[in-house]
This record gives sequence, C-alpha cells and structure tokens, in this order.
Amino acid sequence: MHPDPADLSRHELFKGLDEAQLQQLASWFEVEEFSAGRAIIRDGAAGYAFYVIDAGTVRVDLEGRDPVMLGPGAPVGEMAFFGDGRRNAEVTAETDGRMLAMFGTRFRELQLELPAVAEQLESLVTQRSA
Repeated sequence: MHPDPADLSRHELFKGLDEAQLQQLASWFEVEEFSAGRAIIRDGAAGYAFYVIDAGTVRVDLEGRDPVMLGPGAPVGEMAFFGDGRRNAEVTAETDGRMLAMFGTRFRELQLELPAVAEQLESLVTQRSA
C-alpha cells in the first residue's frame, strides 16, 4: 500500500514539493506497520531500503554513542545508501507505529527526479556521521 500523497507534505523532508512530485514520491514508498520491540534495522546488515517514520517512535543505537529517539518525519536507514551499503546502527521500535519504506531502486529514481530531497538526505547523513 502506498501512502496518501497529501500526507507526505506534513514531513519536513518533503515540504515544498508540488502535488505532482508528492504523487510520484508516494508511488515509490510502501507503508509498513511496526509494533513496539520490533527490530527495524540491524547493525551490519545490507541496506536495501530507507525509511521515514510516519507515526510512532524508534530508538537508534549506534556503537559508542547514546541512544537517540526518533519520531514522525525522521528518516532512518539512509546512511547505507550513501555509504558502503551496510547498516551502521540498530533501530528498534519503541512504540507501535508506521513507517514509509523506499527500496534502493526507487531511491535511485528519487535522486534523479527529486534531487532536492536526495540532497537533504545526503546533508543529514553528513550531520549524523559527525
């Protein structure tokens, strides 16, 4: 199931996109539900998708750092697409929720067709890597 394009505009990452762009973006995402305690991303695993938290809260555990809680609008898993293709953190659902999942082939389309969104994600990767 794809998200409603109008719902995407409430996330900071997608602000400023027009209706046609939101429609295209929605077609690239799949909606996935998660329950508290679910492992969403495992450190060291291959990264085939990135996610945007649509509802709920996740905990990100990165070796050597304090855990970080992320909520609606936060991307997770994007670092694998800009790095070596491997996950570098554990991401676990703290609450029940919903996320938008985009697989790598669609992500490449996003880079070509919505470069401003891809640039924001790359900037976020740079910030998170510091």
